[in-house]
Amino acid sequence: MPIYVSDDIVLKDNTISSAQSNANVQIVPNGSGALQIDGINIAGNKITTNSSNANLELTANSTGYVNVLGTGAFNTPSGTTGQRPTGVAGHIRLNTSTGNFEGYDGSAWGSLAGSSSASEDTSNTLKVTAGQISSTASIVDSFSTSAFQTVKYSYVMHDEVNKEFETGFIHLVHDSSATYLMEYGITHTGSSSIATFTTDISGSTVRLKLAGTSTTNSVTLYRTGLGSNSEADSSSTNTGLTLNSDVDSAQESLDTTDASTYRGVQYFILASQTAGDGSTVGHECIKINAVHDGTNVYHSAFGRTSTTDANLMSYDVDINSGNIRLLGTGATANTSVKIYKIMILDTEEAATGDNVSIIVNTDVDSAIENIDTWENSLEAGTTFQAAHYFNTVKAPAGVSGAEYQVSEIVVVGDGGDNVFESEFGIVHSGNRQLITYSTDYNNTTARLRGVGATTNLVVNGYRVNMERKGLGVSAASVVLNTNDQSIEGLKRFSDPIMMTVGSDPSTVANNAHIYAKDESSSAEVFVRDEAGNVTKISPHNEQGEWEYYSRNTKTGKTVRINMEEMIRDIEKLTGKTYINTK
Repeated sequence: MPIYVSDDIVLKDNTISSAQSNANVQIVPNGSGALQIDGINIAGNKITTNSSNANLELTANSTGYVNVLGTGAFNTPSGTTGQRPTGVAGHIRLNTSTGNFEGYDGSAWGSLAGSSSASEDTSNTLKVTAGQISSTASIVDSFSTSAFQTVKYSYVMHDEVNKEFETGFIHLVHDSSATYLMEYGITHTGSSSIATFTTDISGSTVRLKLAGTSTTNSVTLYRTGLGSNSEADSSSTNTGLTLNSDVDSAQESLDTTDASTYRGVQYFILASQTAGDGSTVGHECIKINAVHDGTNVYHSAFGRTSTTDANLMSYDVDINSGNIRLLGTGATANTSVKIYKIMILDTEEAATGDNVSIIVNTDVDSAIENIDTWENSLEAGTTFQAAHYFNTVKAPAGVSGAEYQVSEIVVVGDGGDNVFESEFGIVHSGNRQLITYSTDYNNTTARLRGVGATTNLVVNGYRVNMERKGLGVSAASVVLNTNDQSIEGLKRFSDPIMMTVGSDPSTVANNAHIYAKDESSSAEVFVRDEAGNVTKISPHNEQGEWEYYSRNTKTGKTVRINMEEMIRDIEKLTGKTYINTK
């Protein structure tokens, strides 16, 4: 069948002809050996346009499709985040900065791989893992003082000896000479915290340090930094980064978010001031959670960490011209503000990524049910041990219309026995909390659950996935450990075990003790049961003779028998020999 290349030219089989009667066909090289037809050049195996920046369009007739045939692959444009073209709805490309395919939906670039991972959104995020951490402070992360003025960490820590886990948030800010740190949302599977974080500056490097209560620990941190290395970026459906270089002492808009698209926003903010008197010079970070009902925005601020006692900025949130606006007022003029935000759509689509997942539950009622689940086994390679949520909740039919809520929930589990959660930063549009969260296990599946204050709640969430199963326990660390610990499994010792105690141990429920203590300046071995009964099992007295000793707490009696003396008396009575000296 003929192919009409242009208005006048027809290609059929191996023939080029004119579509017009008696018209000539002219084939004219364009000087480079290419065939030029209208605005198209054909040279070798390439078809290009001959006008500067002109589009090359392949269009099928009517409802037909443009098909690319073959068993190979179709190559798409690729380039860095900074090389993105001006977005047009339908654009598809490979982002070589993130290693992911992305598309433009008419308002923003987003991943096409089913992932909303913040590590794919900006250069400001990083996952860090460190192991073999003892009870002495070890460096677990560091960055240049010139790179970031503040960082936010989500972390999960594993005590690999006692098999306990801890998770929480850290805010760190510095002024190039001193560092300041705040922890919050700390949640653990044991009875107390297993982590102590500290920070300092060495030369031009900010260092985050960690000491555990046990001898062998490991940690994973998910870091979001703001500072000199930050670049404005709205590359994701769910995250963005905004820079303001000059905020003055009159209130102004710092950031806008489409209110018709997004229901909740979380802002992590850095404010910096380098000029003025000492009280208003420095850096501070803060986190703000916000939710709107279409008319008003409700928000709460927390986690403020600063290098100075005075607040460098004050904040508010409102709706204006269809946008959620973050408003700010500087304590002095020319304050620099950088904002990393997480945005939750009113209607999300579930997605899974390495570091971040999007969760959706469209019908939560007033009876407890699952909001989200994730595998928490310590054996499987694709599980994680903590999750940090930023969730929105919508009650379509509230007390006087629709109601809305946002909050953060941190969850941590130990692989099948214990799972715990904490909720904070709660903001709601009405006068009640719309949902009460809880957690439990179903085999090795950790479940975030909820009970609604009413029916038909819609929950959307941004979940940071935290994995830390362990990096191995060294034998030396376990043997030299001076802390209380539980050790399971068969243990073999090639050398003698040496025990030293100053006195009888205290009673521990469901436990007995084997220990050594001095008796008449000689160390002897004793066993003590839960009731406190003590029996000496190294049968020697001060004279070196065999002796039986036992103290009974129930009867109050103590028995001490010189076994050698008793045997000698029996030998005299019986005439038999019981003691063999060989």
